[in-house]
Amino acid sequence: MEDYFNKIKLQYFQAIPLRNFNFYWNELTQAEQFDSYDFQERLLNEVIMNNVIHPKTQEYINLPNTSYQTKFLKSLITLLEKSNEEIHDQIMGQAALGMITAGSIENPQAIIVKRYPTAIDWYNCKDHKWLDLLEEPSLITQGTTGLRTWQASLALAEYLLGNREIIKDQKVLELGSGGGFLGYLCSTLNPSKITLTDCHPLVLDHLNLNREINKNATNSELDIVNLDWTNVEESELENLASQVIIGADITYDIDIIKHLIPLIQKLTNIGLKKFSKISVYLACTLRNEETFDGLLELMNSSNIEYSMVQINKELSSLYLDDNREFGNIRLPVNLITWTVAKP
Repeated sequence: MEDYFNKIKLQYFQAIPLRNFNFYWNELTQAEQFDSYDFQERLLNEVIMNNVIHPKTQEYINLPNTSYQTKFLKSLITLLEKSNEEIHDQIMGQAALGMITAGSIENPQAIIVKRYPTAIDWYNCKDHKWLDLLEEPSLITQGTTGLRTWQASLALAEYLLGNREIIKDQKVLELGSGGGFLGYLCSTLNPSKITLTDCHPLVLDHLNLNREINKNATNSELDIVNLDWTNVEESELENLASQVIIGADITYDIDIIKHLIPLIQKLTNIGLKKFSKISVYLACTLRNEETFDGLLELMNSSNIEYSMVQINKELSSLYLDDNREFGNIRLPVNLITWTVAKP
């Protein structure tokens, strides 16, 4: 039963759409130790009654938001009624409160807070700390896609959790950090320092908000830097020299790629003045074959000796991708890696 409860918790915290939500109701109700009232009380204490304080407004925000919480409770109540189970008074009360206040407290399309685990075996970790990320539900907000977490970030994060030595004690640079999920996740893996970069003002503001929310979860030196790939001075890059360079879902446009690859080459050359080797990890969602082929052609013409592997062949049970862009099709995520070392 514990396994099913943990699966429900992850789905709720990551705001999986209710149409795709699995309550594992048959499995739960058939378990010998299942007690409906105890289950509801545990849901309330460990899942539903969670909130964070918005760094700007200093107001409490329900996780993921009031609208989602209310829809979840209504779905749960329907299940309980169909099974002729007694409904916890607080479940009913919270659902009623949500229906009254959802429209007045927040715009359900404007803000959502997702909670992500920071360890593969999070359920066994005594002092496990969650990451709480302010995200936008829309694919594009005010001209940027950087205010939500994308598929490649989830896949690369899980890969790095399984290969912690890549980040541990290393100076790490993230390109195109967006909302900050991947960078903040890496900050929990004990790098010597991590620098998150982006250039859109709204994204940079978002990064700072999420840093404030997660100040007790991250335990490494962390900087946020404005970095425009199309207009960057050599002196700026000197300050960004790192041993590990990461990026996720930043290769979706050929015009962007034409700036990205030369930038990475400059960063590796500068990094070799301070470090014996530089490793690069790019997670790329395969949306457009032509664009991806253009990336590989540019890397080949730049004499980059890379390796490539798909890192999301198996459906993750840790980071639950709710932004499948083409119906229920899960797009491949390829991890491209290479290392440059001193001669």
